[in-house]
Amino acid sequence: MYAPPGGAVSVAPAPPDVIEYPDGRYELRGDGEAMPHRWVWIPNPPSGPPPAAPPPPAPASEAPLYRWTDEQGAVHWTDRWEAVPEAYRPQIGRYR
Repeated sequence: MYAPPGGAVSVAPAPPDVIEYPDGRYELRGDGEAMPHRWVWIPNPPSGPPPAAPPPPAPASEAPLYRWTDEQGAVHWTDRWEAVPEAYRPQIGRYR
């Protein structure tokens, strides 16, 4: 004679409906009865445009350099005209 097994019956957990990956996910579509099950890949949306790059520095050949010598004989260089003291502007040597 046949007798049902005694004790607890274990049931396997339901499979996941979504499997996540770093660049997207698979979703299980369909109900298995009216529509067959089907895995569909859905990519993640883009994160947005990359940050704007800073403007490139002016090429060395285009940026002027100004040179002057103060009362103590020290030689000064700058690439900004407004940084040259007014007293030394008449003796400025422009390079480049």
